[in-house]
Amino acid sequence: MSPERLATFFVVPIVRRYSREQALDVARAEANRRGWDWREPVVLEHLLSYRIFPSGYAGGPWTGPMIVVSAWSGRVKQAGIAPR
Repeated sequence: MSPERLATFFVVPIVRRYSREQALDVARAEANRRGWDWREPVVLEHLLSYRIFPSGYAGGPWTGPMIVVSAWSGRVKQAGIAPR
């Protein structure tokens, strides 16, 4: 079995304490606090974090705001304009 599949089966359930829905709630609150639009969020799931792009922009998710939420603590790790 490949290392990636082993990580999916064994590591991810142990490491992630916050679900995708909980991370979206945290990101929605941060977006509202900063005054950013919240429509059609795009979520990229990583092993230890969720990278959330709160608005659908014409240039794709990498052209607007980005919020990174920790999958372990549920806190906002980074928020700002996505790097290109």
